[in-house]
Amino acid sequence: MKNFFKHGYWVLGFLVLVSLPLLCVKIAKSQTATNLVISEVQIAGVGTGNSGQDFIEIYNPTSQEINLDGLRLAKRTSTAVATASASIVAFNSDEKVAPYSYFLWCNGSLADALNCDKSTGAIVSNNNTIAILNGALIDGIVLDAVTFGSPDFPFGEGTFLTAPEPGTSVERKAKGTSTAESMMDSLLDGLLGNGYDSGSNASDFIVRDSPQPQNSASASETLAEATPTVTETLTPTPSETATPTPTVTETITPTPSETATPTPTQTESPTPTPSETVTPTPSETIMPTPTVTPIPTSTPVEEVVATFNFPSRNVVCKIIYKPYKVLFLSGVMPTFSCSKVSEPSTSN
Repeated sequence: MKNFFKHGYWVLGFLVLVSLPLLCVKIAKSQTATNLVISEVQIAGVGTGNSGQDFIEIYNPTSQEINLDGLRLAKRTSTAVATASASIVAFNSDEKVAPYSYFLWCNGSLADALNCDKSTGAIVSNNNTIAILNGALIDGIVLDAVTFGSPDFPFGEGTFLTAPEPGTSVERKAKGTSTAESMMDSLLDGLLGNGYDSGSNASDFIVRDSPQPQNSASASETLAEATPTVTETLTPTPSETATPTPTVTETITPTPSETATPTPTQTESPTPTPSETVTPTPSETIMPTPTVTPIPTSTPVEEVVATFNFPSRNVVCKIIYKPYKVLFLSGVMPTFSCSKVSEPSTSN
């Protein structure tokens, strides 16, 4: 029985080991944005006096129209504390972004040149952090953020961007493999939107030497076919797994110690007087309950447990331990037996 449980645990352990790799599989995760994102930013124009020629382009990477009511663009300067966010522009319920389309905010100096959807006098500089907020300026929920340099309290995200040179911009990728060249080529990634979002600015943006701000009147750009980024998939390659041979646990059958079978004690039987012999009726003797002593041996062992002396015969009672084995069970079976040993001698 013990061996059965040992093998049972072995089988269970083997199944657990086989199953473990399957539990280690990480599901492929798509890195396509599911809400409004900042898709292109310029923080200075070329030439003297054009440092305020800034724009922020917003992209809707979803198949549903998004109402901008309650949303805003906000910024923090290099030394601004977390509670000192400044508003760039607040949107209202009349302003919406169509599916896979754009919305453009500009500094007033570019309002006419770029046909901006919204313009204010705000500017964005190096070491600034900007965000799309849902709600109040101080404690609104950050939907997306872009950070340049190293402001004290950035909105995020991940590794920050180096500020682009005047007259250049940073643009969000269409997909993880997009490059500056592919994003400017309409036959590659140039018309596949700006929906890539890994959560790290440095990985999500490329630098455009020739900015291309798009507004709500620009053509929509459907996302690239989202290819899930597989992160550390640990599905094991089925290697040749040898079916393990069960380890045979050496079951030590104890060597039977030599048990001396006691020689029946020959009690001198009295010679009966030739007179009328009254055969005594043996008194009722309580047979001792034999103590079962397991004897781990393959040879039957006898043990004398009682001797009875009668006038006409001597009787010896024994327990005989006979080994047995049924399937995986083994043991000894005690058998009680009495037999005549010898007859008393008769005198003439």
